[in-house]
Amino acid sequence: MKRLFLVLALALLMTCAFALTIVNDTVLDYGEVVASSDSRIIPWNGDVVKLAKADSTLRFYFMAGEGTITPAANIKIGDSTLIVFPNGETMLVDACQEGYEDILVANLKKMGISHIDYFVLSHAHSDHYAGFIVKGGITDNFTVGKVYYNGTTSGGHTKVLAKCEEKSIPVEILCEGMEFAIGDVQITVINPSADLVGTSVTEEASVNNASIVMRFDYKDVSFLMTGDLYRAQMEILAGTHPVELDIDVLDIPHHGHTESSISQYWADTVTAEYVIAHAGVPVNTSVYETYANTGSKILMDYCEGYIVVSTEGKAIYVKTSRTRKTTFYEKFEVAK
Repeated sequence: MKRLFLVLALALLMTCAFALTIVNDTVLDYGEVVASSDSRIIPWNGDVVKLAKADSTLRFYFMAGEGTITPAANIKIGDSTLIVFPNGETMLVDACQEGYEDILVANLKKMGISHIDYFVLSHAHSDHYAGFIVKGGITDNFTVGKVYYNGTTSGGHTKVLAKCEEKSIPVEILCEGMEFAIGDVQITVINPSADLVGTSVTEEASVNNASIVMRFDYKDVSFLMTGDLYRAQMEILAGTHPVELDIDVLDIPHHGHTESSISQYWADTVTAEYVIAHAGVPVNTSVYETYANTGSKILMDYCEGYIVVSTEGKAIYVKTSRTRKTTFYEKFEVAK
């Protein structure tokens, strides 16, 4: 969908509405607020599976980054997103860097998670897979129903596949053109090309460009998960999949912290209402400005803390654990 709306100064992030969109949502139930002395622990205490089933919502919990603010924009702890489907099934996309697994595990347990139906490894970089395989990580604390990966060969994938064999977790490959459904949510795989399956992909840019890109459609609302795509692959996909990339909520490619992962062509194609960045680092100013110029509202865990984006298939609801304190990004906002 392409929605035009007034982008408010994010330093004053408050409850407000854009058509059917609610920011800092007070409509949905997120569970009791139980704050911890450790800001890295998610503040909502509730069984997220029951909550999603109760109001038939698709919920994206962007799990990484809160409490890890650092002065250097190139220091990141990686991505991890918990997706809770309206039928109660769960999907974890990536599992952060080694060293963050204790926080990720604690957060998932606080949210009532004991079993993960699907784990998706977007690509074979350690800031996306390490928390899955390390001692005390995901596979030591939760049962996992199935693992998806992109079918390329690399050191990172070898480690993940070995862990899956150890834990007797079935593995499947996802690549461009595949479609499947989880309940009423339709999932379309846009990247990588099937030609890459079984090939050795080790160079950094090539590994990033082989990221699994998935579109999630629930009635009238669409989400896009993008891994660590670089500009070259973003522009290829914008040219070959313009319809599939016209979405409402975008998980920003490559954490949003580098100019290597932004393209005006891409931003004009996705026209996302919300762009979400998470990894504990600030969004690069050029990246921020490019998305802002298309009318997107950019949220980042660096400023907003934990971010939850939900839908019942019509409206988009956003909940953040804190409000933005800085006015630095205001100059990039464009009134629409």
